[in-house]
Amino acid sequence: MEQPMQSPRYSLLDIHNRANAALVDLSKGLFEELPVATNNLLGNVVDVLIKTKTSKAQNVALMTVLRLKQEAQAIRMLLGHGYPAQAMSLAANMIEITYELLFIGNDESKAEIWDRHVGPREKVWNRQNRLIKQRMIEGWKSMGMTEEESKEQAEADYSSYGLLCDAKHGNPVINKTTGGFIENGVLVVGPQVYQEKPEILQAVYVANTTARMTVLAVRAVINFHLGGEFNGTLFDESETLNIFRKEQVSTVMAKAEVEAAKIINSSEQ
Repeated sequence: MEQPMQSPRYSLLDIHNRANAALVDLSKGLFEELPVATNNLLGNVVDVLIKTKTSKAQNVALMTVLRLKQEAQAIRMLLGHGYPAQAMSLAANMIEITYELLFIGNDESKAEIWDRHVGPREKVWNRQNRLIKQRMIEGWKSMGMTEEESKEQAEADYSSYGLLCDAKHGNPVINKTTGGFIENGVLVVGPQVYQEKPEILQAVYVANTTARMTVLAVRAVINFHLGGEFNGTLFDESETLNIFRKEQVSTVMAKAEVEAAKIINSSEQ
């Protein structure tokens, strides 16, 4: 009598290590070097804000950047441990937090509203600005864009935000890509190890969003709160990060298509 196939046994540490190794093998630049550069840039902004903050709006900016730094670190941990869908939820948070920074800008009255908010179930902003898309538009306008340009950029980022929120809210499209991985024809329940195209694309999308929101947040801090000696240095750092982000995403997407084709071909043999 044929014995049923036994599910392979792995410790969580084994799977976490395997997931991280798969990401770094896919792109050391995107999943190792870029997170380090992101963390360093946000840390540099924190250092400058601590030294220079004199207004309530600057204090809000400092607390916002501190939160962004934590989110970026948590995202990298989740990706490295094989949880791309969960990392998508935090990437959605990064968009929300970054646009809060743009929306408040250097407006002391908005900073006062933000600072005195204490009700966890209450909305921070009035009905006119309650929707994040509207705050996106207002944020870009405060950065110097025209109404039309602001709406166009807000539409693009709101679309990205919606995709990430699909993971946060348990959209079936995302849920179908989670739950574990196949090893020798058997489902190993647990984290992902980046064998399939959807989870690879999720990781790339999250890594890209994390770095992109970091750059946007730094530009906002520079625009609203900094000048002089810090302005040029931090802007140059953000520009270097942005160029590196684009290069790495472009490279890894091409590689991901090739790897996905190999997986599909091997499964069909």
